[in-house]
Amino acid sequence: MRSLSLLIASMILVFVEVADARTLLETTHGKCTRELITVQTTTGMADVTQGQSREFHVPSNRFWWNCGKEQKWTTCSEGTTLIVVTRASKGRDISWACYSE
Repeated sequence: MRSLSLLIASMILVFVEVADARTLLETTHGKCTRELITVQTTTGMADVTQGQSREFHVPSNRFWWNCGKEQKWTTCSEGTTLIVVTRASKGRDISWACYSE
C-alpha cells in the first residue's frame, strides 16, 4: 500500500508541474473551407484535418498556415510559444489556443 501511495503522489506532482508550466494567453479564431490545413511549426509544416485537435510549438507569436493554396497568418499574444489548433468536424471554424511555456 505504501509504494502505491508514493506512486500516486508522484503522478500528481508531475501533473501539477506540467499544468503550471503552460499559461493560456488567448484564444483566437480562423476559417478554412478545406479539409486539410498546414501549420508552420518550429520543426516544419504540420497537417491538421477537420475534426482534429493538435498542439505545436511555433517559431513566434505570428505564424502562417495554408488553407488550400491560400497562405494565411495568425497573430497570438506576445510570448506565445505553443498553440493548440482545434478544427470543427464540419464547417470552416478553427480555434487557436495560444500558450506560453
